[in-house]
Amino acid sequence: MNLLFPKPRSFYKNRKSIVFISLIFIFLSLILWPVSQPFPVDYSTIVYDRNGEMLSVFLNKGEQWHFPPNDSLIVPEKLKKSVTQFEDRYFDYHPGVNLISLARATWQNISSGKVISGASTITMQVARLSNPKKRTIWSKILEMFYAVRLEVWYSKSEILNMYLNHAPYGGNTVGYRAASWRYFGKEPTALTWAESATLAVLPNAPGLISPQSNPQKLLTKRDRLLQNLEIEGIISEQDLQLARLEKIPAKVFDLPFEAPHFTTKINKTVKQGRVFFSSIDQKIQKRAEEIISNHAGYLQQQGISNAAAIVCNTQSGEITAYIGSHDFWDKENNGMVDGVLAPRSSGSILKPLLYALSMDDGLILPTTKMRDIPTFYGPFSPSNADEKFRGVVTAQTALTHSLNIPAVRLLNTFGYADFYEYLKLSGLNHLFRSADDYGLPLILGGAEVTLLEMAQMYCSLATPLINREQFTSEDVESTKKKNAINKNKIKENILDYTLLSETKSRFQSGRTQRAPRLNESQSIISKGAAYLTLQMLKEVNRPGAEYYWQQFQNQWPLAWKTGTSYGQRDAWAVGVNPQWTIAVWAGNFTGEGNPELAGSRSAGPILFDLFNMLPKDKSLHWFERPENELSDVKICKWSGNLDSEHCPDPVIADAPRLMKTMRLCPWHRSLFVDTKEKYEVCSLCWQEGAYHKVQKLILPADINQYLRQQGQIIEKVPMHNPACPGEHNEPVLEIIYPTENAHIWVPRDYDGLYQKVTIRAVHRQENIKVFWYLDDFYAGETSESHVKNLSLENGWHRLVLVDENGRKSERHFFSGKN
Repeated sequence: MNLLFPKPRSFYKNRKSIVFISLIFIFLSLILWPVSQPFPVDYSTIVYDRNGEMLSVFLNKGEQWHFPPNDSLIVPEKLKKSVTQFEDRYFDYHPGVNLISLARATWQNISSGKVISGASTITMQVARLSNPKKRTIWSKILEMFYAVRLEVWYSKSEILNMYLNHAPYGGNTVGYRAASWRYFGKEPTALTWAESATLAVLPNAPGLISPQSNPQKLLTKRDRLLQNLEIEGIISEQDLQLARLEKIPAKVFDLPFEAPHFTTKINKTVKQGRVFFSSIDQKIQKRAEEIISNHAGYLQQQGISNAAAIVCNTQSGEITAYIGSHDFWDKENNGMVDGVLAPRSSGSILKPLLYALSMDDGLILPTTKMRDIPTFYGPFSPSNADEKFRGVVTAQTALTHSLNIPAVRLLNTFGYADFYEYLKLSGLNHLFRSADDYGLPLILGGAEVTLLEMAQMYCSLATPLINREQFTSEDVESTKKKNAINKNKIKENILDYTLLSETKSRFQSGRTQRAPRLNESQSIISKGAAYLTLQMLKEVNRPGAEYYWQQFQNQWPLAWKTGTSYGQRDAWAVGVNPQWTIAVWAGNFTGEGNPELAGSRSAGPILFDLFNMLPKDKSLHWFERPENELSDVKICKWSGNLDSEHCPDPVIADAPRLMKTMRLCPWHRSLFVDTKEKYEVCSLCWQEGAYHKVQKLILPADINQYLRQQGQIIEKVPMHNPACPGEHNEPVLEIIYPTENAHIWVPRDYDGLYQKVTIRAVHRQENIKVFWYLDDFYAGETSESHVKNLSLENGWHRLVLVDENGRKSERHFFSGKN
C-alpha cells in the first residue's frame, strides 16, 4: 500500500517541524520550570545578644563553619567588586553563560592540549556548588543549562549571595561571612580592600592556596587582583599601595563562644541552622562572669568549687545574663555542667511564697506572732539553724531570719498539699514525688529546684506589682532592633526569647483544686500580699559591708532571701527589685557538703556584687505601693491578729484587700478578778462588790516558758480561786512531746544499748513543781525546765504530769525497740 500510495513530502516536512517545535517547547519548559532551593539546609546555629552582637556560633552537621544565608544583608561593595572582577567581570550582563568567554576558553584548551580555563561564570559556579559532579564535558553542559535556569528565576543579587554564602574558603569554612570571621575576626562590612580581595581569590583553589598552607601564592593572587581593580579604576593608586601593605592573615580566629552554657542550651534546643536573637546583654554577661570568677577563687580555697548565677529583667522576665559555672573549661571541677539548670535541694528559698500565700489566706500579717518552740509532727521535729527557740516571733522576723520552726508550723496550717500544687504552678518542674512523700520538710529544702526556677518564682512574686506602662519603652525598642536584624525570619526564628514568660503566664492565670482566691484574670498572689512580702524581704540583713547599706546615699533596696540545703550542699541567694531579678547558687556539682557553705556567706556576696554592677533606672527604684490593693485593718498590737474586744491596744496595719477573714486575737481575754487581783473569780466564787473586770494577755504554756527563759518579764495571770466549787481545766500544764498516740522508736547508742527518750513539758507559771508518773509509777519531779529522760519498754505507755496545785496533763504513746 505504501508503494502504491506514498505519503506526500509535505507530511515529512510537517513532522520535522513538529519535532523541532516540541524540542524547543521541552527546552523552554525545562528552563522555565521553577528552581527549588538550590542548596541543602545545613548551616551553623548562631546566637546573638539583645543588641545584635554575636555570642556564639556552632558547627553544622557536616562539622563546618557555615553561617545561614540572610537575604536582608547586602553584600559589601568592596567584596562584590573584588569577587566579580576576579571570577566574572561580565556577571551583570550575561544570561548565566558567557558564550564569548566559553569560546575563548575552548580555543585556549585545544591550543594548549590541556584544560587551562573553565570559563565558568559565577552563576555556573553556583550550579556546580549546589550539585557537585566529576568535571566532564557533560557535567559542564548541565552546569550551563542549570545556570540559565537560575538566571530566569533569581536576580543577579540573589545569585551572587548564593555564591558567596556557599563558596568554600578552605578547611571547614564555608561562606563569606564565616570566612570573614575566621580569617579577619570581623563582619564582612568592616573588611578592607586587601581583605576583600583575599576572600575573593580564596574559593578559586582553597585546598592549594590558603593563609596557612601557601600564603605566598595567596599573596600573589591577592595583589594581582588588587592591581586589576586599580587598572579598572575601581580603586585608586593610593588605595592599591595601602592595600599591598596589609599582610595575609597568619592564623584563623576562633569564632565567638560567649555565654557558653546559655548558647549551648540554645543550640540543643532550637532547630539546626537557626539564627537566634536572645535577650542576653553581652556587656552585662561578661561583667557578671568576671564577678563569679573572682568569687570562685575565694570559694575554692574553702573547698567550694562551683558557682552559678542568672540575671533577669523583672519587668519583662527576659534573661540578661546566664552563668552556668565559674569557668566552662574547668574540667577538674566539672565546669561544663550547667548550674542554672541542675536540680538541687531548695533549702529555705521557698519560704517567701508560703508567707505570701498565707497572707492571702488570712493566716498571717507581717506583725502576726508565730510560735518558735519545740515542735513535733510524729517523728519529724524541725529545728532552727542556730538550734535555739525564741518562744514567739513576728512573721516578719521569722521570714527575715529564716526560722524553720515557724515556717513548718505555718505550712502545716496552710496545707502542704496545697502548697505543693502552688509550687508546681509557679514553675517548679522537678518535683518528681507526691505531696505526701515530701510532707512538711518540703519548706526546709525537701524540694528539688533549679536556679532558673528560683529566678522564675521570685520574678513571678514581683509580677503583680509591675507597671506595664513603664516597661514598654526599653523592651519595645529592643524588639524593634531584633526584628530589623532579621526582618524576613521573624516567624521562623525565636526573636523574643524568654525562659520566664511561659511560667509567668501560668502563674498569673493558673488554678489549683483549691477554691480560687482571686478573679481569673489576676495573679494567684494578690498585689497586696506580694507587696507586703517584698517589703519584709527588703529588711533582710545584708552580708559584709552591705550590712550598713541604708546609711549611704544612692543605695538601692533589694528584696532578697538566702537558703542553705541540708548537709550544707547548696547555698542560695535570690534578690528582686522592680528592674532586676538575680539568682545565685554556690556549692559542688558533685553534691559534696561543706561546713563553710551557707547562703548568706557563699552566695549572698555574689548576689550584691552583681546587683551593684547592674545599670539602674531611677524610675524603678522600688515597687510602687498598691494603694487600691491594701486595706487598713485593726489588729492586736501584741499578737498581730485581728483586734478582739479583749485587746487593750489595737493598732492599724496594712493587709491585702482580698485577704480572707483573719482570726481574732486568741491570747487576750477579759477576766473577773478579786480586789487584790490575786485570783480569777467567777459567779460561783466571787464576793459581791469585791471583784472587777481586767484584760489580760494569757499566753499558752509552751510560749510562756520559752519567753521566761529568754529573760522576758511575763505578766502573771491570776489562777482561778482554789476555793471555787466549780471545775476549771485551763491548759496551764502541757506535754509537748510526745504527742497523743505518737509512735516512738527508741534509739541505740554506739555500744548497741537502748538510750533514754527525752520527754518535754511546759507550765505557764514559773518555778512550780511538776510531778511525773509513767504507767502509774513515780518518775521524779521538775521545776521551771520540765524535761525528763525516761527509759521506755516496748508497748503503750500512759504519762501523767501533775503540778503542785493539782493541775495535770496526760499523754498516751507507743514506744518500740528494734
